Amino acid sequence: MSHPTIRLIAIDVDGTLLDSTHTLSAGNRRALQAALAAGCHITLATGRQYAYIAPLVAELELHSPQITSSGAVITLPVSGESVYTERITRELAAQTIRLGEQLGITLVVVQNGKSYTRALNADIEHMLTYGDPRPQVASDLAATLDLPPTNIKAIAYQQDDLYARAEVEFQRHLGAQLNIFRSVPYYLEFSAKSVSKGTALRRVAEQLEIEQEAILAIGDGNNDIAMFEAAGVAVAMGNASNAVKACAGAVTGHCDADGVAQAIERFVLRSE
Repeated sequence: MSHPTIRLIAIDVDGTLLDSTHTLSAGNRRALQAALAAGCHITLATGRQYAYIAPLVAELELHSPQITSSGAVITLPVSGESVYTERITRELAAQTIRLGEQLGITLVVVQNGKSYTRALNADIEHMLTYGDPRPQVASDLAATLDLPPTNIKAIAYQQDDLYARAEVEFQRHLGAQLNIFRSVPYYLEFSAKSVSKGTALRRVAEQLEIEQEAILAIGDGNNDIAMFEAAGVAVAMGNASNAVKACAGAVTGHCDADGVAQAIERFVLRSE
């Protein structure tokens, strides 16, 4: 079976490019290097802020625009300049904070290279395992909204009932005005309604003058589904949920088994 020539590869980070210990494997590294040598653009598409993936971008010597904050920010690695930013309005951010505090769930407010939370706890310790820096403590999160946030995270580590209840309540009260989705386990992510990895990927492709058919997207989370829709070839990780797999055209290996490398070898390096 022949495949279109891939010119742009968009890759989720946690649970996709990185394994379950948040490490880049040698196999995935080699595959990315081979794709770059073949002339592909590589864009990481993550819920993290750019400041926290910049070392990985530099290590891989990526020069194409990078998608962060689940599509709210697009950054040029060479200059560190954000060429696109979409923020949650102060009013909606304040409503999210109020509801989160009523529910008793941990919130992290994310702004340009900074993040804020009310207290350091087990949820934040879980967040730190992803390599994110420790957020600043702010007893009044609403007071941090002088600069509207690019996104907000709600975390309920190993608190399944709270996690499920919070998702229902956030969707009921704010789902019509914000994008609210599960990303990595125990996280709910909030962004402006116009924001998604898909809209950001389309912006990057337009800037690079690359048609949809020449885009390969690889991911494992619900927020990667919009990215699949913007790509010509969509690949779900073996560790993705069945719902995410159902939205992809193909399934690759687990993140602990070089699934990204398998997808790149299949659709980029060995395309016929």
